[in-house]
Amino acid sequence: FVPAAAHEARMAAAAAARDADDAALARACQQALRVSGDVEIDVDDTNAVDATAPGEEWAQVPPQPPGEYWHKYQDGGAFWWHYDGPLGSWFCTGSGDVP
Repeated sequence: FVPAAAHEARMAAAAAARDADDAALARACQQALRVSGDVEIDVDDTNAVDATAPGEEWAQVPPQPPGEYWHKYQDGGAFWWHYDGPLGSWFCTGSGDVP
């Protein structure tokens, strides 16, 4: 058996180590996810959205399904949509998520 005081001391040391690891991970994520400038999203008449990530060219996102070039599929009771058209290949669940 381990005396209660020794057990509590070990648990406190382990918690402090986890907190330090969590803080280091949070700092690394904050640095990795830092972006510069503003992001603009434009919606045109067809509900297609222009969006870009830093350093990438503009990509046009198709409007949400159903519509032209969208095909509905079912896998194990779950429905999803696949777009294969002039804007590329996209998929979504159609539950309000963006392709």
